[in-house]
Amino acid sequence: LASSQQTLMPAAVTMAVPASGPAVAPEATRTQAPGQQVAALAGGLPQPMAPALASGPPAGAQAPMQAMPVLEAASAGVARADVSAAPNATGVALDVASPNVIVSVYLLMYVPIGMGWMALWKYGSQEVHYMIMLPITLCTLIVGLDLINQSLSIVMDSPMAITSIQGAALALITAVWTLTSERQRPSVESSMMWPLLMWMLVATMFTLFQLINHQVSYWCSLSERTVFTNLCPVASMFVEVTCMPKNIKVAVTFWNKMALATMVLGAVLYSIQYPDFTPSGVLFACLMVAVIIPYRLLQRWLLAKCTTLPLPLLAFCDGVFLVVPSSIISATQQSHFWGAWASWFSHPSICLMLLLSLVTFTGNHVCGLMMLRLGSATNYLVFHNLANFLVVILGILFFHDDISSSPLELTGLFISLAGGLWYAAEAQRKHVPTKVDRVNLSARGIKEDKYGRAACCPGSDPWESTGAQTMTEAEDHENSMTS
Repeated sequence: LASSQQTLMPAAVTMAVPASGPAVAPEATRTQAPGQQVAALAGGLPQPMAPALASGPPAGAQAPMQAMPVLEAASAGVARADVSAAPNATGVALDVASPNVIVSVYLLMYVPIGMGWMALWKYGSQEVHYMIMLPITLCTLIVGLDLINQSLSIVMDSPMAITSIQGAALALITAVWTLTSERQRPSVESSMMWPLLMWMLVATMFTLFQLINHQVSYWCSLSERTVFTNLCPVASMFVEVTCMPKNIKVAVTFWNKMALATMVLGAVLYSIQYPDFTPSGVLFACLMVAVIIPYRLLQRWLLAKCTTLPLPLLAFCDGVFLVVPSSIISATQQSHFWGAWASWFSHPSICLMLLLSLVTFTGNHVCGLMMLRLGSATNYLVFHNLANFLVVILGILFFHDDISSSPLELTGLFISLAGGLWYAAEAQRKHVPTKVDRVNLSARGIKEDKYGRAACCPGSDPWESTGAQTMTEAEDHENSMTS
């Protein structure tokens, strides 16, 4: 069966499951997300599959010749993970983007972005250039992270292991960043201790969001994920308008509301027509929406309230909070924990994808903090939706997401994406800077230096409120810029 599937599906991942393994329900043969197929077919087997097979068959059975998974580049830009087991094995075909395709996509996205930032670093950047480059960088990082997380979830079959190593990398990179910046220019003061303690709540919500986020990548297709994330700006707008302080509230116009209604219409239409909606996928997607709204709003409030906290230090706290629970969960879910990591690190393809994942995850988190310091949570979620269109295209190209089984299904998907793009355009065209945004961007010389810190007066209170005098300075600065 494995050889016949390689003939019929040359652009696929083939995983061998021993015939003595658990029976597969008929529902598992449907067209599902790649992670769902792995979970259905690997249920009951020790985790991970490779060390379990390598430990040898039961007594009296013939040992397989080779039981380690091998990743090889195949045609159509996919990788083939082949586990050679006993002759009486059942082959399962799955699609996953190959490392060479992922590297090619990364080069196409991040080399121009890096050249743009180097030009701004070399010749100096104005506020308008910074506000253009930052959202573009965030969108490309979101696309790259979604692509590589989906591939790693399929190949490694352990979302919690991916989360733990990403959290460790975030903590390590930002710790070095913080120490380097503090040696060159000390900025941490005793007055920051209370804001840092408040940030621990944000770090806890960040950990919860990441744990749910990887489960969404594991159980939901990229198209499903995109539709559910389109619902986030709707909830965020209502909460931000009703609950946030006046000085950081967003201005919502009539066309903003129409765009949000279009997003909801597309999401509902898509969900009705989608033939493979599963309870697990819906559960984790709804949990993601329920967690991300208060998480982003609290992030925005603290970053706008305390502009002197160094962003690398905040990201370090997030990484430390993330690595502990994810490592514990990963160890409890796998009976061969260290054997799994030894197996994964023995393959250069997995090591390469993990390295790219660590860098992308860290950059995405730090860039998101920069965006939330300068803009509202709703606008951040809208920029997140700008990346969703490319995410859906990548899902169709690399994971063969089936979105063409029904015309209404395809229509609902594009209505939802069009609504997100419409809202993004309206938000940028009609956006009026709030009091805190204007202060952060221009007045009192508050600008983020190369270490991601707000350059304000030394010794100032990080919880200092922005009064009428500060607003007058901001208005004077704006008038001078207009002149």
